[in-house]
Amino acid sequence: LGRWRRGDDGVISLQGAGPERRFLATDANTLLMQTDSDLEHRLERDSATPAFTASIRLAGMVRLRDGSATFTECHTGLRAPINSGREFRRLSHQFRSTVGRGHPALVELTGRYSWAADGSVTALTVDQFINLRPDGACQG
Repeated sequence: LGRWRRGDDGVISLQGAGPERRFLATDANTLLMQTDSDLEHRLERDSATPAFTASIRLAGMVRLRDGSATFTECHTGLRAPINSGREFRRLSHQFRSTVGRGHPALVELTGRYSWAADGSVTALTVDQFINLRPDGACQG
């Protein structure tokens, strides 16, 4: 999870948690990871693989407005509306009691994204609200 960038040299880099990872596209469906290892690290697209729906730990900025909320993930900048549910209600209760209306706050949670057929994100479901930092901000 992070921000992908393609350099002028054709190398694709992933910057997120942990060290930067660098890849070279060998064809339209294959990335070869550049490492110091003698072992080949190859990523190949598999169109039969279902959409990624795992619950993962995320940190991002949340903003509540008019009963709805949006989450902007720190590493990717990926923005999604937050689905309602038990953990969202916990987050929203804590948020309203500590953060001013319309102001963003840093939130840590575990959650899962829902995706449209074109690969765009449609929503985030909060599986576990971890904490809220009213004066926090995404780092880097």
